[in-house]
Amino acid sequence: MKIRQGKFEVTLKDGKEQVFELNDFDEYRSSSCRFCTDLTAENSDISFGGVGSPRGYTTVLARSAIGYEIFNEAVDNGYIEARQLKDEELERVLNLAKMKKVQMYDLHRRQKA
Repeated sequence: MKIRQGKFEVTLKDGKEQVFELNDFDEYRSSSCRFCTDLTAENSDISFGGVGSPRGYTTVLARSAIGYEIFNEAVDNGYIEARQLKDEELERVLNLAKMKKVQMYDLHRRQKA
């Protein structure tokens, strides 16, 4: 399963791949997603996500000392492989997070008007 570039990609048991537009699933999305501005889980110790990440990778953001420690222990013990994000990759993830905040801010402003 992959989510990227506005598409939801699934590999079936028989090996066939199916691709759907994310918009096709809007009716199933939690209503809170329409109001949440926190794409990257800013208040968590550690967050994971694939939106905006390089192909084949999940971006991990360690947001506290304990999150950083837990992540590094997982890497050091061989549970996961990791590499540092390139500047442009991090920029892409952060820009998407900013876009989500701006969209939600604009939506809330319009609803109040």
